[in-house]
Amino acid sequence: MLTTLQALSLAPGTPRERHAQPARGSTVPPVASVQQAAVAGASARVSQADRYARRWEQLLRLEYREAANELRLRRAKWPRSRLEASGSAVFDATASPDTDLFGEKVVRVGKPGETRLSDLFSRGDILVLRPADRSAPWGGAGEGFPPRECCVVDSGKDWITLGVGQSWPNGLWEARRRPDSFRVALERAAPQAPLKAQQAALHRAAKGEAGLAAALLAAEEAAVPEAAAEPPPRLCDSSAAGSSVTPPRPVDSSAADPSRVDAAVRAALQQAVDVAGAAFAPNESQQEAVAWALGRRLSLIRGPPGTGKTRTAALLVLAALRLPSPHAAAGGGEAGGEASSPSPPPRARVLAVTHSNSAADVLLAALLRLGVPAVRAGRPAAVSPAVRRRTAVALAQQHPEVVALRARARNASLPAHERSAAASELRGVGEAVSQLILRTAPVVVSSCISADQLAEEGA
Repeated sequence: MLTTLQALSLAPGTPRERHAQPARGSTVPPVASVQQAAVAGASARVSQADRYARRWEQLLRLEYREAANELRLRRAKWPRSRLEASGSAVFDATASPDTDLFGEKVVRVGKPGETRLSDLFSRGDILVLRPADRSAPWGGAGEGFPPRECCVVDSGKDWITLGVGQSWPNGLWEARRRPDSFRVALERAAPQAPLKAQQAALHRAAKGEAGLAAALLAAEEAAVPEAAAEPPPRLCDSSAAGSSVTPPRPVDSSAADPSRVDAAVRAALQQAVDVAGAAFAPNESQQEAVAWALGRRLSLIRGPPGTGKTRTAALLVLAALRLPSPHAAAGGGEAGGEASSPSPPPRARVLAVTHSNSAADVLLAALLRLGVPAVRAGRPAAVSPAVRRRTAVALAQQHPEVVALRARARNASLPAHERSAAASELRGVGEAVSQLILRTAPVVVSSCISADQLAEEGA
């Protein structure tokens, strides 16, 4: 049985250098030769990454084409009743404006007599909203509007709410006074956003710009050297290498003291356990899994359902925030005192990425229960109402400048042009504050697509 994998990506450091002296009688290679060897090694790594990216992009395109063709065949050959029973489409429905969710318009689509919509559609599903009459001209009164992709916000037995973007479909707002007059249909889609996000990530990997974890994965496709999969060299002489740990960000091996580093990581883990308190009391296996993961740049923790993987992931994030800086772990400064402090300030930023929006919501809830000040990336419409308040967009709405501009935009006593100017400024300021929150939050939780957007925006 496959289980959910929650990948925790810590800010990568620079590769660790080996400091070795030439053997007696050996010849030290010229600087130029060393530089040429370094360039050749870098070119080989880029070549490996390029092969890795091309192979996976080919598989992704094949997967997308198969999914899109399957949907087309269904629509062409299946009767309406079968399409509706399978959740592939909804016909003869009506739409009406529902609400505005942090700037995104939410439409309510209903079909009287239906009883299974909540069983067929879930939050985050991508559907295409189109006019019930495909031949209706766009821009016409009532039903003519371009089809658009939308995101399921919630569903009941005979209704669905959909996030449709920053504007209402053409004619919908005007039709609100004529109940059941705006007729629509919904169809399953093969959304292109995930494909484009994965392609963009592979292109960065091909250029060697996707971080250390991607580089390791790409190298593994070309028989990665054994040393890359082993614990850091300083642990090799330890009799307890299986349980020893090192910080996720490397330090200068000439200055690092393995026992001090191990003690600092164990102290961070103990602090995390103390902070978690009654919210999560990890067993020995879970604590060792966290310690093991903190000591490696790329790790995998797996287990059957119900073994506490989500809570262990949350504990891992909490412990990572309490790790001392690499310099402190190596013995510089006052690290010893800070490592034992009950509530040291965060020293790292963590990006916690999950495979779906629902998984991201579950992890975020676990982090909040442990007191971690995590922020959710992504559109609020795709986020569970239980944690929607922690989206960057929702938090930005509480900023004083945003509050003041929103009040000015809604002030009916002001001239129309002043309200319009305030509304326009509100959109820009809200977006800027949201981006600032994502760039400075100690922990950001996102789906894979949102993580790609963060990378594109430099957050």
